[in-house]
Amino acid sequence: MKREIDLKNWKEVVKNRFPEIYNSQEHETIYSFLFDFLECVEKKHKDNDEKFLMKAYCFAEDCYNSKSDEIRNAIGVAFYEHVTNDEKMFVGCFDYISKEIMETTVLPLVQFRLHDFNKARLRKFLSLAKERYGELKFDEL
Repeated sequence: MKREIDLKNWKEVVKNRFPEIYNSQEHETIYSFLFDFLECVEKKHKDNDEKFLMKAYCFAEDCYNSKSDEIRNAIGVAFYEHVTNDEKMFVGCFDYISKEIMETTVLPLVQFRLHDFNKARLRKFLSLAKERYGELKFDEL
C-alpha cells in the first residue's frame, strides 16, 4: 500500500521512489524537487521510457490525491501546469493523465497559462485533450 504524501514525509517518499532525481542538499522544498522532476519527465518522454513515465505520472497522481493542500498545489503549479512546455510531453502526457485530473487541474492551469500569449498552442492542446478523452467538463476562458 502506498503512503499518503504530505509535507512531513515527501522527502522520504521521493527518495525511495526517485533516487535518481532526489538530492537532499538541493531539494529543500517539494517545489525544488518537482522542478527537477519535471525536467526528468520531459527527458524521459524524449527517450520513450514508458516504465519511468508510468512511475512518474503515478507519483503525480498520488500527489494530486493527497489530503495535503500544499502537496496538491505543488504538483499542480510545478508539474501539471508545465505539461505543454516540451513538444514530446505536450502530446505524450495524455497517455498518463486521467480524465479527472485533465479536467480539474491540467486544463484550467494550461488554459490560464497559455491564454494570453499562445492561443494557437492552447487550441491544439484542447483539441488533443478532446480527441483523447471525449467531452470535457471545464470552463473555457
